[in-house]
Amino acid sequence: MSEISVALPVYNGSQYLAQALESVLAQDFSDFELVVSDNCSTDETAQILEEYVRRDRRIRVSRSRRFLAQQENVNRAVGLCAGPWVKLLCHDDLLHPNCLRALHEALATHSTDRVGLVGNGEEWLFANGYVQATRTDGDADVRLFPAPTFVADVLRGTAPVGLPALTTALVRKDAWKQSDGFDTRYVHFDVFLWLQIAVRWDYLFVPQVLTVNRIHGAQVAVAARQSLHSVRETEQFYRTFLHMYGDTLRLSARTRLLTRLKAPSSAASAMTVELLKRRPLRAVGLAFRVSPKWWLALPFLLVRSVRRERQKVRALSPHVPISLIYPG
Repeated sequence: MSEISVALPVYNGSQYLAQALESVLAQDFSDFELVVSDNCSTDETAQILEEYVRRDRRIRVSRSRRFLAQQENVNRAVGLCAGPWVKLLCHDDLLHPNCLRALHEALATHSTDRVGLVGNGEEWLFANGYVQATRTDGDADVRLFPAPTFVADVLRGTAPVGLPALTTALVRKDAWKQSDGFDTRYVHFDVFLWLQIAVRWDYLFVPQVLTVNRIHGAQVAVAARQSLHSVRETEQFYRTFLHMYGDTLRLSARTRLLTRLKAPSSAASAMTVELLKRRPLRAVGLAFRVSPKWWLALPFLLVRSVRRERQKVRALSPHVPISLIYPG
């Protein structure tokens, strides 16, 4: 059995799939398997996968018999993995050649049965080819954050690092099983599951940049932002999360309020993008789709979001047009 499984769910990914596969096969750590769950693709995905299976015996491909929601296909990919640790990889993202080795060494150095989740530094790859690292402390030490203290810090906004996304996550297979996998109700199923795992399992963060997140208009998060689906599901998830874990985490009234404010904060972020793209009418339209109970807080959250996003744009605008920073 391989030390690490790489789980790659894909649907009609022919544009980027070969690059993702090449990035896995280029690893300087060889004790891995690559498991691909093909979600009934209708483009050249199947032919690309057949070619790579012939090239490398570490690749296993399974095609779903029916079309699945994205969350279901990610669950399927992880479920097919045999290794004790699963590295998630979206078909449009990339691994650096030292990714799996660095993660394996970090686990060996911090050997503990309590680690259930590992995150790493990443780069953003924009459609014009510009690459920017999201972290600059790649030489910093690997850090171990104990459960459940880290989750409380995340909710308070005092955690020194955030939870991983999908491609920046390495998850213990047993922790994934214990948490019943990714919730099919949510677009942000990855971060929501990591929160639940971090209540019971320690979190290990590797600051080294090991993965590449490709930014483009076909990302699910783009559609979620434009439809405000993120706001509705954030409100639903955190309401349930506070009910289940608020007492366990010993959250103060202030932290509970900050947690509930994550929903209108998502709306403020979506409005900020429209303002930065000089589409004020769309921003106003989004405001009217927010629940009235959040209207009083929305202006303050919007000011905070605008300040944060302006810093991001200021760093990127010499290299990337606004339409590519926020595609869609």
